[in-house]
Amino acid sequence: VLGSTNTNNGTTECALQFPDPYAYWDTLMKICVFIFAFVAPLIIISVCYTLMVLRLKSVRLLSGSREKDRNLRRITRLVLVVVAVFVVCWTP
Repeated sequence: VLGSTNTNNGTTECALQFPDPYAYWDTLMKICVFIFAFVAPLIIISVCYTLMVLRLKSVRLLSGSREKDRNLRRITRLVLVVVAVFVVCWTP
């Protein structure tokens, strides 16, 4: 098991205990956290928002309205802002 608890001055702390070689397991843990907590969500968000914008564009082509064109541009800009905020907030 990779975890243990230590008690110092009445305070209990949890700690990771990697097997030898420590540097290998520590690096592997950091890579896994980076992939599963940043890269995978970023890919999922990007794919979903891209599909949403493409769907909105296909609906717009059927209508041909200037109002809908303006709304599509605003929605696209908002989607880009949401993805950019995610990247800025979660980039290590």
